[in-house]
Amino acid sequence: MNRKSVVSNKSIFLLRTSLLVNLFLFFGKFILGLFYDYFFCISGIFNAFIFLSKRECLHGLLAPKEKFEKRNRRISFFLFCAGVMYGVYMTRLLFFTKESIRYPMQISILIAFVAFLEFGFALGGILNDKGKGRFFRNLKIINFCSALTAIMLTQIVLLSFQEATNVNKINGIVGISLGFLLIILSVFIYFAPQLCIEDRSHQVFQKKGDEKSKDLTSVRILLKKNKIYGDYIYEGERKEKNIVDGYIVKEKAGFYSLPLFFKILLLILSEILIFPYLIGRLFYFFSCAKLPQKLMKYMEENQYEWIK
Repeated sequence: MNRKSVVSNKSIFLLRTSLLVNLFLFFGKFILGLFYDYFFCISGIFNAFIFLSKRECLHGLLAPKEKFEKRNRRISFFLFCAGVMYGVYMTRLLFFTKESIRYPMQISILIAFVAFLEFGFALGGILNDKGKGRFFRNLKIINFCSALTAIMLTQIVLLSFQEATNVNKINGIVGISLGFLLIILSVFIYFAPQLCIEDRSHQVFQKKGDEKSKDLTSVRILLKKNKIYGDYIYEGERKEKNIVDGYIVKEKAGFYSLPLFFKILLLILSEILIFPYLIGRLFYFFSCAKLPQKLMKYMEENQYEWIK
């Protein structure tokens, strides 16, 4: 059974293109910020942290000689710095900036275009990463953060056209919340190897004693059943010396297994259902964190000891 991550040329090309875009956004926003508003300098520095995070992912995919844990800590650190910087600036915007920010029409159009470009590349990174593995998981989180900040930038530009005397309160509250979310996601990246199943999916066991096992050559154990989010199953192959080598895998369920009519219906109702679905998905994720321990206990009861 071979479930090693396959990195396609398309994924690497898209990642390199995304790095160039973030570098372009860093310089462009920083220059724009020097002439109009320091917020663009902050937004540009955020793109620099995104660039550094994605660069670590790219190096990890192309030259996986360094341990994943070290690169993962650096990615978490860069995203954490981005969240703190974003939150601190938005706190200043909320409490210490009295006058609303106004932009000329030409600059507003340029900013909206840049934000749309950034959001498009971020969304493309979320949807087009076909590879499976820890670095691709981190890339999806990084692109998600980039998409949120692009939406925030668009909001600031749109609200600058409002006649309200001060829109800084709205921008500040949303921005602080976004910075806090970025910090939470950076902490999640740091602890993901201890929480995510895919980091601990490979499980190998050996039969206790010298007696040869008379069981089947393959093993399939149901660990978690859920019709909405998918079942977790351990699939293993029996090898020499009574060794069972396998992986914890997740089977598709929910939306992917529904008939076409129900898929269309759910897409129509997505704005209503998406929030409870995501909340349920979060609880399901944490409820599955101890599945490797559950598998070890089951195999121990059947006279197998864990090897790795």
